Amino acid sequence: MGASASKPARAAASAASRRQYPLRPSPSTTSTPTASQLQSQAPPANRANAQGQEKASITRSEAIDLDARDPDFAASLRSIGPVTPTPTLSRSSTYNQPRGRNVSAPMPGARNEEAKANPSLLTLMSRTRIAAEAEADMESLGRKDHAGRRFVDVVSLKQIISMRDGQGVSEEVIERQFGLKKGTLANLGPKGVVADVR
Repeated sequence: MGASASKPARAAASAASRRQYPLRPSPSTTSTPTASQLQSQAPPANRANAQGQEKASITRSEAIDLDARDPDFAASLRSIGPVTPTPTLSRSSTYNQPRGRNVSAPMPGARNEEAKANPSLLTLMSRTRIAAEAEADMESLGRKDHAGRRFVDVVSLKQIISMRDGQGVSEEVIERQFGLKKGTLANLGPKGVVADVR
């Protein structure tokens, strides 16, 4: 199977190596068409219209700039107005709301209901809440009423797992040594749920 499957690939590779490309461009692609050639190729109906107009040029002229600033064209764009995007299925999208409706800040209860229905919003809200809790935990670290840390960094977590699972140190001793709140290590679950991967 392996040898027969690679035969088409080998044949394609050898064909690509044998391919020869032209060394110089063909004369039809290098020469620019003259005005007489363009008129002879144009259909008869367009020739009559083209004789009264200005001839086409390769460079951008003042006439082209004037056409770009055409007031009739600008007026037609203004009459069309702003483009309405395709309606989206997102409940948080503001495009689906009618123009007459007053858009105000959502009620706190409505925001929680919307977050429960939208996993992305739920994740962002949880992440914000946990970040605020971790910051408050670090700010209260040196105070007398501080019961202990609830959040640990990765290096400390690795040391804690190594002490608990590898060395058999009790959770109470580890929590006291690292200044953790009582019961914090119980959140990691029993041995084997969270482990040190090497």
